[in-house]
Amino acid sequence: MKEKRKAKPKKVMSYVEAHNRAVNFFRKSAMFLFWAGIIAVGAAVIGVVQTSMGQVYVLDEIARNWPTSGFALGFSLEIFLARVFLDNISNGALAGIFLADILIILVSLVLGGGFAALGVFAAKGKRWCLFLGGGLYLADFAALFFVYSYLSPITNWTNYAFSIATHVIVLSALVVAIIEYYRVIDIEKKYHGDNKANLEEEEESEVIAHG
Repeated sequence: MKEKRKAKPKKVMSYVEAHNRAVNFFRKSAMFLFWAGIIAVGAAVIGVVQTSMGQVYVLDEIARNWPTSGFALGFSLEIFLARVFLDNISNGALAGIFLADILIILVSLVLGGGFAALGVFAAKGKRWCLFLGGGLYLADFAALFFVYSYLSPITNWTNYAFSIATHVIVLSALVVAIIEYYRVIDIEKKYHGDNKANLEEEEESEVIAHG
């Protein structure tokens, strides 16, 4: 009869491996806050280009394809203010549209730059930046549904879906970042009895005994 093969024992992760893995997951997921800011700036630029190409304004009237695919990838506040600027400043005139476009870009730079900065500091272990950025982005997600209702009727469901998907992806990554942050603390407690998150990568050290 064939002998039963013994099951290989599961490899137990060392402190360094477990710590570095949690730190890497934390940093990568926290940086989604940074990319949310960068995407928002890019979204405004794309939206402005589309506006200048006449995809938003048709015969001095707002077309039903608002917001364009560019604006749809930005923040809810960005989408709302862009619509307000285009409605109340441009009046369909070329000079007005140009001024509205400049204001849209400035707003996106402020919002995007703020979120990008929060993402950078969050990835470096600033917990308040992670929670502040996550809270603001969650509020922006909640506002998304009111913004699209304000822009009603919603006729371009693809853009609406893009807005929701972008927010869901970023928020999911931030949830992972929070989980991994506390996982690092848990690892520190387990091995060192420390209640702080050490977000620096550890190096494996070997002790060789000479007898």
